[in-house]
Amino acid sequence: MDTIGIPLHERPRLVATDLSEIRDRMEAAHRILLCLDFDGTLAPIVPQPDEAQLPEATREVLLSLSRETSIVLVFVSGRMLTDLRRRMGIPHAIYAGNHGLEIEGLGFSFTHQWAVESEPLIYGLAESLTNRLFHIPGALVEDKGLTVSLHHRNVRTGDLSALFNGAIEVLDDYAPSIEMTEGLRVLEFRPRVNWNKGSAIAWIREKIGDALPICIGDDRTDEDAFSSTADGITIHTGESSTTIAQYRLAGPDGVRQFLEWLGGTRQKGVKAQ
Repeated sequence: MDTIGIPLHERPRLVATDLSEIRDRMEAAHRILLCLDFDGTLAPIVPQPDEAQLPEATREVLLSLSRETSIVLVFVSGRMLTDLRRRMGIPHAIYAGNHGLEIEGLGFSFTHQWAVESEPLIYGLAESLTNRLFHIPGALVEDKGLTVSLHHRNVRTGDLSALFNGAIEVLDDYAPSIEMTEGLRVLEFRPRVNWNKGSAIAWIREKIGDALPICIGDDRTDEDAFSSTADGITIHTGESSTTIAQYRLAGPDGVRQFLEWLGGTRQKGVKAQ
């Protein structure tokens, strides 16, 4: 069990093994809140974060889902909100950027005030990380305004220890105001404001009212989102890892196929009611 009492699954069940149960829950729901991560979930992981693109086939599926009045699309990412919006291009949706510190869409708007007040610290941290780690080939510091990402997907294995040690040394100058978490080939630095993807989804759920949450993500930061939607349907994508998600899918292609199935199933269910 994890610290909040939700079972941890070494290998959650394949979605395909429980499609009938998932379909029954969807058909019983008046509305669905579909929460989706971007990198590694909707879009493949690429060597450089700026190169990430939403596959056109996935975009078409999402555009179709966004037209369904009984489905609310929520895109939750560590990317800046403006960056996430630009890469998604889905107008009728809610966007939660910077791990949920900023939310916008469908008439809703939220920015965590404490995070805004921490922007000078975040800027200083980004500069310090850049100055401290510039000598490590492949290290990439991304200043996202409210948070900082230190990408190490292109760093050689032999340099990882120096990167981690350098990051911790820099963080010491900003503690306890800034916290560091580890994601998939990235270190995330955020204001210590007790807010994450799960907090953002909980805020959105309170605003939109009753809906069955379906949450899909691939990273460790998505575990907070799974925790916030444990009463719904949670799906981990990509390489199998210890997770609290109930189900798993095989990467962005598997996610697209599931979304296609979801859309078709939802349309049939609505027509049958």
